[in-house]
Amino acid sequence: MSASARPASDAAAATAARQLQEQLRLLHALRAEARLQPGFETGYVRFVRALRERLHPRGVHDVRTVAHPDGLTFQVNLGDRLGCDVYYGYVEERFEAGLFADVLPLGGTMVDVGANFGYHAVHCARAVGPTGAVHAFEPDPTAYELLSANVEANGLTGTIRTHEAAVADHDGEVQFYVAEEAAFSSMTATGRSATRDVLTIPARSLDSFAAEHGITRIDGLKIDVEGHEAAVLHGAAGLLARSPDPLLMLEISVKNLSDSARGALLAALEALYTAGFGGLMPDLNAEGGMRAVDSAAAATALTSANLFLLRPGGSMSAHLRAAVARRLLGPGALDAQPASEPVAGGEQRPVVHLFTGLDPDLVTAALRDKADAEERAAKLSHTVLRQGEQIALMRADREALRSDIRKLSGTPFGLAFRIVRRVSRSLMPTRKRPS
Repeated sequence: MSASARPASDAAAATAARQLQEQLRLLHALRAEARLQPGFETGYVRFVRALRERLHPRGVHDVRTVAHPDGLTFQVNLGDRLGCDVYYGYVEERFEAGLFADVLPLGGTMVDVGANFGYHAVHCARAVGPTGAVHAFEPDPTAYELLSANVEANGLTGTIRTHEAAVADHDGEVQFYVAEEAAFSSMTATGRSATRDVLTIPARSLDSFAAEHGITRIDGLKIDVEGHEAAVLHGAAGLLARSPDPLLMLEISVKNLSDSARGALLAALEALYTAGFGGLMPDLNAEGGMRAVDSAAAATALTSANLFLLRPGGSMSAHLRAAVARRLLGPGALDAQPASEPVAGGEQRPVVHLFTGLDPDLVTAALRDKADAEERAAKLSHTVLRQGEQIALMRADREALRSDIRKLSGTPFGLAFRIVRRVSRSLMPTRKRPS
């Protein structure tokens, strides 16, 4: 290729990349609609991710910036599915993250176990304010680097303390499987992303950590550790017992739970339920927008959910229900539009800005409710139609039977039948009519 042709080719490639980015933003915005179609979402997400991996190959480190409407900014890795989702405006847990941050008290203490690039930690730090504290644990080296950068970029170094360590049921060292995508790194290979490395890293129990740092109570604990939630809960038993009214949020996903991990989680949750905790999860079909998860067995039977655990009747329970009510009626983040930031060479790199609107998770849930109602109405209509057809057939059969009876009445068999019927009626006891 000649030197003069190369700039034209580069410009065409850049234009094609920008067009693909715009298409990807639109496709990500339609993910909520895709969730309404039974059996369609999985294929749709695979299609969108396959398309975007032409531009952002999985596992290739590519850090970009996402700007939030309230002034927060996040660096995310586009080589990670979670980071790429966020960059294109789709935050799977936006509603739950917002609820969790809404109920934290000013000056409170929150612990984020499995902080990744810091989405939850940064929002919670804004909620507890400069007099509060957020302890964010993230053992994946790539994710920890982004977490640290996001804490600094948002001016929260005085509130968020970052810890590059795993959280377990004991102090010591553990093997840590570093995945190609940090969201799937864990103390065991999850199989959901290729393992890039296996490290030996420090591990802390929250009880030991709290004793060392003089933490007597916490107000919030978020856990997302890809199947090792039980170890975190066992190691925090003393801290949770001392905390008068904490809110816990932990990810439960059948994809992350082996039989032994499910058994361990069941035991850990049973201990919490016995200690007076109750489970809740967002559900627009339930009264107040929250559905009770009444037992540890019911919790571990969930396919995929963020489970909230708290002591019923406390102030945290009231705050959570109030926060749900506000979010059902109030604004949240909906879609994304591009901006830009300067990079080396004067090029403008896209920055995604999330603008306020209806919360996409609430929109999705409301549309899903509407779709379910329409589906039930269609099924009912189909049932009524089939029953109508069956009634018409029964009427036709009845008329055919009457016709056959009329034909038989003129035969010797019909005459004999009438005689037998009259004799039978004469032998039946007479019933007295009520006066």
